[in-house]
Amino acid sequence: MAGMVIGAGGELVAADKGASGKTSISLFDGKSLKGWHKASRVPTAKYPGAEVKGVDSPYYQKCLTSKGKWEVVDGMIVGGQDPPGSRIGGWLFSDKKYADFELSLDAKPDWSVDTGIYIRTTDLGQGFQILLDHRKQGGIGFVFGKGIGGFRNSPYFFSARRNEKGEPVGLKVESEPLAGRRPVEKYHALPSDYAAPAETFLKTWKFGDWNRFKIRCEGKYPRITTWINGVKICEFDTATLKAPNYDREVAAKLLGRAGRIGLEVHSGDQNRWATGAVARWKNIELLPL
Repeated sequence: MAGMVIGAGGELVAADKGASGKTSISLFDGKSLKGWHKASRVPTAKYPGAEVKGVDSPYYQKCLTSKGKWEVVDGMIVGGQDPPGSRIGGWLFSDKKYADFELSLDAKPDWSVDTGIYIRTTDLGQGFQILLDHRKQGGIGFVFGKGIGGFRNSPYFFSARRNEKGEPVGLKVESEPLAGRRPVEKYHALPSDYAAPAETFLKTWKFGDWNRFKIRCEGKYPRITTWINGVKICEFDTATLKAPNYDREVAAKLLGRAGRIGLEVHSGDQNRWATGAVARWKNIELLPL
């Protein structure tokens, strides 16, 4: 992480500047959750104007009882279900909102967890998710539109590669992604300007170790580019995106020109979040563009 100094307003900022001439901001001081706040992960409409199902249901009310377990341990943000195995998720949102930027951070998820890095995000978690579905039939590094159409541009999905003891030791491509759950062609493989081949991703991803994400978000209808460990994974233009239930003007009005950065603990069963599993984050830096 670059050397830090105290900037105006008390934020930690990098001593060096990016090519834009602007200064990087550290969003995590390594000691506390200052600059962040927790929120309950409640169900939202699939797209603006759609009905939110089950608002009065016991499940919806149960979601309000937890915001996930978020703590700082040894210089890391650690997120998990609270209580473990409860099937209730939670959010950790930045207090401030950001428009155009490059966001860099290190992530180390257990197997299996369903998490993600959210950008241009509302207080309910509606926005653009950079996938970190580190679970069976999961996708990593591509984009999901939560609450703005449910689109997804993952061209492939993963499951765990296991040793002779049945322990997960790596990732392998899932030959039948989402089989039996919904029509695959309606759920992923939306056109991208660039998508790294699965073989490239598998050589890049460090299973059970830290992986460095960089996410570039720029434009009213953002062009989103992702890198993992310095390797380009995805380039996706939401200005030209055509997907069911996605309207770029409606989405832009809902999300605003700037939104929160969000980290996620997903609700769900053992496949989505194994009992006691956590996701870890550190070295969170943002360069305004």
